Amino acid sequence: YYYIEVTLDGTGCDLATSDVFTVNVVADPIIDTQAMASQEICQNTTLEALEVVVSGNTNTGDFSYQWFSNTTNTNSGGTAIASATSKVYNPDNITVGTFFYYVVIKQTASGCEVTSEVSTIIINEGPSITTQPIPSDICLDGAANVLEVVTQNGVGTPTYQWYASTTNTYDLTNPIAGATNSTYTPPTNTVGEVFYFVVISFDGGCSDIQSTIALVNTIAEPIATAVDPEQTICLDGQADTFEITLTGGVGNPTYQWFSNTTNTNSGGTEIEEATNSTYDTGVLSSIDTFYYYLEVSLDGIGCDLATSDVFTVNVVADPVIDTQAIASQEVCRNTTLEALEVAVSGNTNTGDFSYQWFSNTTNSNNGGTLITGANTNVYNPDNTTVGTFFYYVVINQTASGCEVTSEVSTIIINEVPTITTQPVGSDICLDGAANILEVVTQNGVGTPTYQWFSNTTNSSTGATKITGATNSTYDPATNNVGEVFYFVVISFDGGCSD
Repeated sequence: YYYIEVTLDGTGCDLATSDVFTVNVVADPIIDTQAMASQEICQNTTLEALEVVVSGNTNTGDFSYQWFSNTTNTNSGGTAIASATSKVYNPDNITVGTFFYYVVIKQTASGCEVTSEVSTIIINEGPSITTQPIPSDICLDGAANVLEVVTQNGVGTPTYQWYASTTNTYDLTNPIAGATNSTYTPPTNTVGEVFYFVVISFDGGCSDIQSTIALVNTIAEPIATAVDPEQTICLDGQADTFEITLTGGVGNPTYQWFSNTTNTNSGGTEIEEATNSTYDTGVLSSIDTFYYYLEVSLDGIGCDLATSDVFTVNVVADPVIDTQAIASQEVCRNTTLEALEVAVSGNTNTGDFSYQWFSNTTNSNNGGTLITGANTNVYNPDNTTVGTFFYYVVINQTASGCEVTSEVSTIIINEVPTITTQPVGSDICLDGAANILEVVTQNGVGTPTYQWFSNTTNSSTGATKITGATNSTYDPATNNVGEVFYFVVISFDGGCSD
């Protein structure tokens, strides 16, 4: 308690004594509940708010708050946080690091101040996966890549749960029972696609993280199917290129062809340098049956050797001409020729017969000129052009090497016969010597024969054959008065017209 006495030097003034001044000194305010002493979380994870509860003398005024951050674990020397002026403070959860916070609480009255204990906040980098699971393309029952994840950062002990899905999505409805390690070995006993991923949880409050999705594609074992596995060709033919259809399997294929003496795809002889997916036999020059097969190796995981079906090549004899066309004909121009016709036989497995006739200027069955449209086993050669012509036909079947060429047919077309000397008429007296009737011919084929006719009119119609008049000359009778008309018909045994 305090008071003052005041003395004045004026005349007659009494001593003046003041009222009592009272100063009540009370205890500082008290923090009844400190903020949480420490928290350790992942970046961007929810922090618990820092909150204090304080009490103090009600006569010392309202409480005011100022929160501070610090770089060391001390509740002095920190930096005031703007606007952090209530009993509750929500610290930053974005920046990675270790941070220290405290609050200074004051009342209006002098000296009424209290400072909180330090709250330590540790913000860790969020967890991430540094090693992701590796997908696999494998053959049935092969060993797929072990699916593995490695993490970094995060708070607490990670726990794992692997999931499987039939689609490339984060489907959380199918956790794999017992798959709770950082690695998982996927099964490969069923053909198909399965998508795997793992969800990693942290007991330190970090958010769950998910791995990338790894596809495990289990593919059926490779099968090498022969395309057109059996062929029949003729001697000196060449089989069509051997091809396969490769299904299943994974990886890059390598090939090796084999020949064999029996109809089996094992135990054969490796064909040197036959390492392509296709194979050509080349010309086969002996009548026999030949066998081939292909082995395909794949460098994918777990794939078995694929061995093709057997390719069989039957080499048979060429077709045979059983009946050749007529060897030669000689006719007059425009006279009917006998058609050129061949009859052929051959192996029924080598395909239908096709025919192509050729003409030639020499007596040879090669080097001729193809006759357009002459594509059957019968050919009717031209009979309008005078000359000597040679014809032959080449007969093919569908299969390689199946070909036979006919012998040559010679056609001689002669100019038609003509009469160069005609009979000369006569005007004579009864029993006189008439001109001998005579004809001379040229051209034609064969030996000419003659038959003289007589008529009462200047016409060949109604004429009478003269018995015995079968020479190139005829001596007409003159023992009757009157007109008689004579002519001769000349025939040729080579087919020329009369």
